[in-house]
Amino acid sequence: MLIGHLADTHVGANHFGVQDYPEDTIEVFREAMELLVDERPDAIIIAGDLFDRPRPENKLVIEVARILRWASSERGVPVVLAVGEHDQPPRRDSPSVCLVAEAAGDGVYAPTPGRVDSPVDVMRSMTIKAGRGYVMVLPFMRGSPEKRKRITKTLLEAAGTVARMLGGRVVLAAHIGISTATVPDDAIAEPAHLPPVDYAALGHVHRPFQDPGGGGIPPHAYPGTLVPIKVDEVGVDERGPLLVDLTGSEASITRLRVEQPRSHVVARLRVRSVRAALEELASILRGVPRKRKPTIAHLYLTIPADPALSKTPVAREVALRAGEVLGVIARIVRVYRERPRSLQPTSSAAGEVEVAEAITGDRDLAEFLVKLKEALLAGDRDEAREILDEMLSDRFDGVWARILGSSPGNKSGLGRWIR
Repeated sequence: MLIGHLADTHVGANHFGVQDYPEDTIEVFREAMELLVDERPDAIIIAGDLFDRPRPENKLVIEVARILRWASSERGVPVVLAVGEHDQPPRRDSPSVCLVAEAAGDGVYAPTPGRVDSPVDVMRSMTIKAGRGYVMVLPFMRGSPEKRKRITKTLLEAAGTVARMLGGRVVLAAHIGISTATVPDDAIAEPAHLPPVDYAALGHVHRPFQDPGGGGIPPHAYPGTLVPIKVDEVGVDERGPLLVDLTGSEASITRLRVEQPRSHVVARLRVRSVRAALEELASILRGVPRKRKPTIAHLYLTIPADPALSKTPVAREVALRAGEVLGVIARIVRVYRERPRSLQPTSSAAGEVEVAEAITGDRDLAEFLVKLKEALLAGDRDEAREILDEMLSDRFDGVWARILGSSPGNKSGLGRWIR
């Protein structure tokens, strides 16, 4: 059995505010589908978040439908869709956009659980015959994390029962976070909860992740996004769908690389002057490959503690001039104001940093904690807010998860309490 695996394509995404970025998402989706279809798999699985929004623009739905119809009806490769949170409207009685996509062709499947009596019956109703094997789709559900964990565990146990009944090759498609691939607050299941299938095609985690399995845990993987959707995804070297060969005794997973329409770069600049910032950015860009479309530069700017430099106008000038002079699309991610010398950490703060590092286990977070204390003591609320925003950014998710444990909402609750 040969399976194509995509997930988190987020067609239509434009979180960077770049006018033609939705076109990037559809371009790479089309290329990924073409690469997979050329391999003649038994089925292509899209494990959730096909679209970025539950009500995408009509032109995006039409284009995706054309691609799915070409793959399924014209080239004879079945496509199985799992629903993700971005595909499902908030209202329970509203249909998922995946059901619209299902109408694109006879070989496109977006199974939904009917009114059945037991978890085993649910998973039977979510099973599709695909060439030389079967694909079981885990239903997507909303609700509190604890409720989702409980129901997911029950359905995964039922999936194991169905898999044993079916015999032959069985693949699970599921849009869930597994604890080994994401932070605790985002995890819905443990690897040991996965049923005894030949492969688990997963979605939801945006960075690529593969686990060969073993010890009763099936091989499972997240292919990752095809283009960056958020700034913390910039820097992933290879993007593309996975081709999973189950003909042997062990799953063989190969990535088919898609061509990126444009490059992305994250630049942290200290803006002593607009000219100096542009020179530093130009130096960074020399190491970035040029693509068909303009590079997006995601900028973190630090403005010196100079009353003559107003934070927002200077940041806007840097972004504007970067586009004019360097030919990039410059977007400001965050702007910091450098503190006056009177607010710089004193020598006594060095000992405090060491103590904070011993508690947190992370040097960078320890330094931010000491800076936050000093800003609060100095009565600089704006500085304190900026420091706090950085402390609660995705950069420190893993640290907070380790410190606070896996209780849902711990990090966001901490932020509200401090503010």
